[in-house]
Amino acid sequence: MSESAVRERRWTKPPWRFPWRGVSIYCAGLLTPIVAGIVFLGLHEYEDRGPIYRIIERAPTLATLAQETIDVAGPTWAGREADPNDVRALGYCGSGWLTRISPDGRRLAFLMTNADDFNTVFVFDAATKKSTAIATLGESDPMSGIAFGLAWTADSKALVIYGTGPVYGYRFDENLLPLVWLVGDDQLVSAR
Repeated sequence: MSESAVRERRWTKPPWRFPWRGVSIYCAGLLTPIVAGIVFLGLHEYEDRGPIYRIIERAPTLATLAQETIDVAGPTWAGREADPNDVRALGYCGSGWLTRISPDGRRLAFLMTNADDFNTVFVFDAATKKSTAIATLGESDPMSGIAFGLAWTADSKALVIYGTGPVYGYRFDENLLPLVWLVGDDQLVSAR
Protein backbone atom coordinates (compact mmCIF):
# COMPACT_ATOMS: atom_id res chain seq x y z
CA MET A 1 0.00 0.00 0.00
CA SER A 2 1.39 3.36 -0.95
CA GLU A 3 2.01 6.10 1.60
CA SER A 4 -0.63 8.36 0.02
CA ALA A 5 -3.25 5.58 0.34
CA VAL A 6 -2.41 5.14 4.02
CA ARG A 7 -2.82 8.88 4.60
CA GLU A 8 -6.21 8.83 2.90
CA ARG A 9 -7.42 5.97 5.08
CA ARG A 10 -6.31 7.61 8.33
CA TRP A 11 -8.86 9.47 10.33
CA THR A 12 -8.32 13.17 10.11
CA LYS A 13 -9.25 15.60 12.86
CA PRO A 14 -12.12 17.92 12.16
CA PRO A 15 -11.18 21.54 11.51
CA TRP A 16 -12.80 22.60 14.84
CA ARG A 17 -12.47 21.22 18.35
CA PHE A 18 -15.10 21.08 21.06
CA PRO A 19 -13.65 23.42 23.70
CA TRP A 20 -15.20 21.57 26.66
CA ARG A 21 -14.40 17.96 25.90
CA GLY A 22 -14.74 16.80 29.51
CA VAL A 23 -18.15 18.44 29.86
CA SER A 24 -19.79 16.14 27.36
CA ILE A 25 -18.60 13.09 29.29
CA TYR A 26 -19.73 14.65 32.57
CA CYS A 27 -23.16 15.48 31.10
CA ALA A 28 -23.51 11.98 29.73
CA GLY A 29 -22.80 10.66 33.23
CA LEU A 30 -25.55 12.87 34.66
CA LEU A 31 -28.03 11.97 31.97
CA THR A 32 -27.65 8.22 32.36
CA PRO A 33 -29.68 7.97 35.62
CA ILE A 34 -32.28 10.35 34.22
CA VAL A 35 -32.71 8.31 31.03
CA ALA A 36 -32.81 5.09 33.08
CA GLY A 37 -35.50 6.63 35.31
CA ILE A 38 -37.58 7.65 32.31
CA VAL A 39 -37.28 4.14 30.87
CA PHE A 40 -38.28 2.68 34.27
CA LEU A 41 -41.26 5.02 34.54
CA GLY A 42 -42.31 4.04 31.06
CA LEU A 43 -42.36 0.38 32.03
CA HIS A 44 -44.45 0.90 35.15
CA GLU A 45 -47.44 3.12 35.62
CA TYR A 46 -46.31 5.95 37.88
CA GLU A 47 -48.71 8.34 39.45
CA ASP A 48 -48.07 11.54 41.34
CA ARG A 49 -46.98 10.51 44.82
CA GLY A 50 -48.21 13.71 46.50
CA PRO A 51 -51.17 13.85 48.87
CA ILE A 52 -54.48 12.84 47.35
CA TYR A 53 -57.98 13.84 48.33
CA ARG A 54 -61.00 11.57 48.05
CA ILE A 55 -64.55 12.14 49.15
CA ILE A 56 -65.21 9.73 51.98
CA GLU A 57 -68.75 8.66 52.67
CA ARG A 58 -69.78 7.25 56.02
CA ALA A 59 -70.98 3.65 56.07
CA PRO A 60 -71.56 2.51 59.66
CA THR A 61 -72.90 -0.79 58.29
CA LEU A 62 -69.29 -1.75 57.52
CA ALA A 63 -68.22 -1.30 61.16
CA THR A 64 -68.61 -5.03 61.91
CA LEU A 65 -66.53 -6.04 58.88
CA ALA A 66 -63.86 -3.51 59.80
CA GLN A 67 -63.75 -4.59 63.45
CA GLU A 68 -63.47 -8.28 62.55
CA THR A 69 -60.58 -7.51 60.20
CA ILE A 70 -58.86 -5.36 62.82
CA ASP A 71 -59.25 -8.09 65.45
CA VAL A 72 -57.50 -10.58 63.16
CA ALA A 73 -54.75 -8.09 62.18
CA GLY A 74 -53.95 -6.99 65.72
CA PRO A 75 -52.40 -3.67 66.77
CA THR A 76 -51.07 -1.34 64.06
CA TRP A 77 -47.45 -2.22 64.84
CA ALA A 78 -48.07 -5.99 64.95
CA GLY A 79 -48.60 -6.59 61.23
CA ARG A 80 -45.92 -8.51 59.39
CA GLU A 81 -44.33 -6.96 56.32
CA ALA A 82 -44.86 -8.93 53.14
CA ASP A 83 -41.96 -11.13 52.09
CA PRO A 84 -39.89 -9.28 49.43
CA ASN A 85 -39.85 -12.41 47.26
CA ASP A 86 -43.66 -12.48 47.27
CA VAL A 87 -43.75 -8.77 46.39
CA ARG A 88 -41.41 -9.33 43.43
CA ALA A 89 -43.47 -12.35 42.36
CA LEU A 90 -46.48 -10.02 42.04
CA GLY A 91 -44.46 -7.91 39.61
CA TYR A 92 -44.03 -4.84 41.83
CA CYS A 93 -40.54 -3.38 41.83
CA GLY A 94 -41.14 0.11 43.23
CA SER A 95 -40.61 1.55 46.66
CA GLY A 96 -42.94 1.53 49.65
CA TRP A 97 -43.26 0.19 53.17
CA LEU A 98 -45.86 -1.37 55.50
CA THR A 99 -46.55 -3.85 52.69
CA ARG A 100 -49.52 -6.21 52.91
CA ILE A 101 -50.40 -8.80 50.25
CA SER A 102 -54.08 -9.64 49.86
CA PRO A 103 -55.10 -13.21 50.83
CA ASP A 104 -55.85 -14.07 47.19
CA GLY A 105 -52.34 -12.89 46.23
CA ARG A 106 -53.53 -10.50 43.53
CA ARG A 107 -52.90 -7.13 45.21
CA LEU A 108 -50.28 -5.42 47.35
CA ALA A 109 -51.12 -2.57 49.75
CA PHE A 110 -48.25 -0.30 50.77
CA LEU A 111 -47.41 3.18 52.05
CA MET A 112 -45.28 5.91 50.55
CA THR A 113 -44.25 8.99 52.52
CA ASN A 114 -44.01 12.33 50.75
CA ALA A 115 -42.00 15.43 51.67
CA ASP A 116 -44.72 16.79 53.96
CA ASP A 117 -44.69 13.65 56.14
CA PHE A 118 -48.03 12.50 54.85
CA ASN A 119 -48.36 8.79 54.14
CA THR A 120 -50.27 7.75 51.04
CA VAL A 121 -51.77 4.27 50.90
CA PHE A 122 -51.43 2.62 47.50
CA VAL A 123 -52.69 -0.68 46.16
CA PHE A 124 -50.76 -2.38 43.36
CA ASP A 125 -52.79 -4.71 41.15
CA ALA A 126 -50.73 -7.62 39.77
CA ALA A 127 -53.05 -8.09 36.76
CA THR A 128 -52.88 -4.50 35.47
CA LYS A 129 -49.44 -3.63 36.93
CA LYS A 130 -50.84 -0.29 38.14
CA SER A 131 -50.76 1.35 41.55
CA THR A 132 -53.88 3.15 42.75
CA ALA A 133 -53.70 5.84 45.42
CA ILE A 134 -56.29 5.09 48.09
CA ALA A 135 -55.91 7.72 50.82
CA THR A 136 -53.38 10.11 52.30
CA LEU A 137 -53.04 10.08 56.06
CA GLY A 138 -51.07 12.25 58.48
CA GLU A 139 -49.50 11.32 61.77
CA SER A 140 -51.50 12.24 64.86
CA ASP A 141 -48.22 12.57 66.79
CA PRO A 142 -45.37 13.17 64.34
CA MET A 143 -41.99 11.61 65.07
CA SER A 144 -43.52 8.99 67.40
CA GLY A 145 -44.01 6.30 64.79
CA ILE A 146 -46.86 5.21 62.62
CA ALA A 147 -50.27 5.20 64.29
CA PHE A 148 -52.27 3.30 61.69
CA GLY A 149 -52.18 -0.06 59.99
CA LEU A 150 -53.39 -1.86 56.87
CA ALA A 151 -55.28 -5.15 56.79
CA TRP A 152 -57.05 -7.07 54.04
CA THR A 153 -60.37 -8.75 54.65
CA ALA A 154 -60.35 -12.56 54.42
CA ASP A 155 -62.08 -12.51 51.01
CA SER A 156 -59.66 -9.83 49.60
CA LYS A 157 -62.62 -7.63 48.63
CA ALA A 158 -61.70 -4.76 50.96
CA LEU A 159 -58.69 -3.10 52.54
CA VAL A 160 -59.14 -1.72 56.06
CA ILE A 161 -57.04 1.25 57.18
CA TYR A 162 -57.26 1.49 60.96
CA GLY A 163 -55.68 3.28 63.92
CA THR A 164 -55.53 7.01 64.48
CA GLY A 165 -54.50 9.92 62.34
CA PRO A 166 -55.98 12.68 60.21
CA VAL A 167 -57.08 12.05 56.66
CA TYR A 168 -55.75 14.57 54.14
CA GLY A 169 -58.40 17.10 53.16
CA TYR A 170 -60.45 16.68 56.34
CA ARG A 171 -60.28 18.40 59.72
CA PHE A 172 -57.31 17.34 61.84
CA ASP A 173 -59.53 16.47 64.82
CA GLU A 174 -62.05 14.50 62.74
CA ASN A 175 -61.24 10.80 63.16
CA LEU A 176 -62.57 8.95 60.12
CA LEU A 177 -60.66 5.74 60.79
CA PRO A 178 -61.24 2.91 60.22
CA LEU A 179 -61.49 3.46 56.50
CA VAL A 180 -62.60 0.66 54.20
CA TRP A 181 -61.56 0.62 50.55
CA LEU A 182 -63.92 -1.54 48.51
CA VAL A 183 -61.88 -3.14 45.73
CA GLY A 184 -64.67 -3.77 43.22
CA ASP A 185 -66.15 -0.26 43.52
CA ASP A 186 -62.87 1.63 44.05
CA GLN A 187 -64.72 3.44 46.81
CA LEU A 188 -63.33 4.64 50.14
CA VAL A 189 -65.77 4.79 53.07
CA SER A 190 -65.50 5.47 56.77
CA ALA A 191 -66.83 2.68 58.98
CA ARG A 192 -67.74 5.20 61.73
